[in-house]
Amino acid sequence: MELLEIAENVYVTNGSTRIGVVADDDRQVAIVDAGLDDGSGKKLKVVLDRHGFALRSILITHAHADHFGAAAWLAESTGAKVYAHPLEKPIIECPILEPMYLFGGANPPRELRTKFYLAHGVKVNGDLIQSEGTNVPQEQAVPVRDGVVSEWDLEIVDLSGHTPGQVGVAVSGVLFCADAFIGRSVLEKHGIPLNMDIGAALDTCSRLQNQKHRVFVPSHGDVLEDVTEVVAQNRQRVLDVTGFIEEFVCSPKSIEDIIAAVCDRFNVRVKDLGMFYLMNLTVAAHVSYLMGQKRAFAAYRGNRQYISSSPTCRLKAIEDALTQ
Repeated sequence: MELLEIAENVYVTNGSTRIGVVADDDRQVAIVDAGLDDGSGKKLKVVLDRHGFALRSILITHAHADHFGAAAWLAESTGAKVYAHPLEKPIIECPILEPMYLFGGANPPRELRTKFYLAHGVKVNGDLIQSEGTNVPQEQAVPVRDGVVSEWDLEIVDLSGHTPGQVGVAVSGVLFCADAFIGRSVLEKHGIPLNMDIGAALDTCSRLQNQKHRVFVPSHGDVLEDVTEVVAQNRQRVLDVTGFIEEFVCSPKSIEDIIAAVCDRFNVRVKDLGMFYLMNLTVAAHVSYLMGQKRAFAAYRGNRQYISSSPTCRLKAIEDALTQ
């Protein structure tokens, strides 16, 4: 692991999940995300020590294991405080919730209890939220005013959609974008961006295209000076998936039918239980978005659920489908 300086006192790590490092003049640092596991945390600390940096704050952009899995080890070994959005905090402190929600709220099986879905929990010391447009008292807004985070003059940016409370961190002309978009090569490799809220993800894409920063750092992908094209590609892919599903359910289909068709269309290969439930979450988010816009509807026959884009003929269509 190495650090690349992208602005004065602002760095990013190399690797599959990028970690931001923001230093002050006394070489105290805040990091943006922590990495997957204890091993990632130990590698990061070696790098920070090599540069003479002392870790003070850990800012978690969202509650996925590859972003906060190393936070517990880093906090314990350095005394650093941990900050996250209130909607992400429960999972960071009780990480069994991540594989549990993936598995529909049930006790998750062994395959969803690996480090990629079940991280070590860590106490969250403060909230990462914007001071405007929230019902949170001003004194609780971020930058957290307890002498720990505020000294870096960080701006917290709403990047929800991938998760309900995902945030970005802006400092010195650099925006750490978390998983608000994925790089072009990652998009082509994985086919479909993972989002829990499609409407929020589309809004985030629009906001990103209006953000004025010198450098953009996605968690997975290349550091960029201009994100207009790649964000447009991410947004279009989301719209393409939604449009495909709406057309596919012109005759009623089950969620598993939709998952299979979406994966075939966008060159995704489901090869294990974890991948299936990530795709299940993503497809469900698109179906929810369509249902919210009254472009898709649920109906039930033979103890099965069907999704259809026909509001008036859906029950007859389902009956016809069942007799074929």
